[in-house]
Amino acid sequence: MINRFVIIFSICLYTICAAPASRTIDNTISNYDKITHQLMPQNMRETLPGVLDITKKLTKLYLSGKQIRLTSDIFTQAEQLEMIDLSNGEIAEIESQTFHGTSKLKRLNLSGNRIKTLPANVFGPGNALKELDLADNQIDKISRASFNNMQHLKKLDLRNNKLTNLSGPIFGDLINLQELDLTGNPIRYLDEEFFASLPAGLALNFDDQFLDFKSLKLVDQWSI
Repeated sequence: MINRFVIIFSICLYTICAAPASRTIDNTISNYDKITHQLMPQNMRETLPGVLDITKKLTKLYLSGKQIRLTSDIFTQAEQLEMIDLSNGEIAEIESQTFHGTSKLKRLNLSGNRIKTLPANVFGPGNALKELDLADNQIDKISRASFNNMQHLKKLDLRNNKLTNLSGPIFGDLINLQELDLTGNPIRYLDEEFFASLPAGLALNFDDQFLDFKSLKLVDQWSI
């Protein structure tokens, strides 16, 4: 039953999307009221500017490898989304409030893009996000405001970015965070406030070969 649904729906989407790569797609799935999973053909690379008019019943959205511009209104109709895969899409920027319409979202994959920073208030109050994957981007700066309204987050992957300075209570609001992966970042400086703000029992991974002497001493104290 599931395989038949995927095949039929993939054919429908191919009919919608089988166009030159430069073609813009807008309001293409607004009439699919019973669709809960959106699958895009792997050989298509499309740009979806403006509002992505998603059916309100959609729970999983797979857009890996698609060129998408993340505007503040793109997910306003996505009340039921629980998982979004936007990996490897050459995304360079995320606007504030981009995911304010996704109150039930639990997993978001933004890995393998060209994101340089995470602005404040990307998520709205009351969201349910538990896993955020930002690995393999170009992030060189984050702040406490970058993680506003993410109190339920349990896993944060920031591997292979360009972070060098982690000072202050950057992750202080992530009170339920269980896993934080910072490996592959050329981190040079960590301060006391950074460590003091981390939740108890956190599994923290990072590379220490670039750390200055003072930061290395703090790491030793925190590890005890």
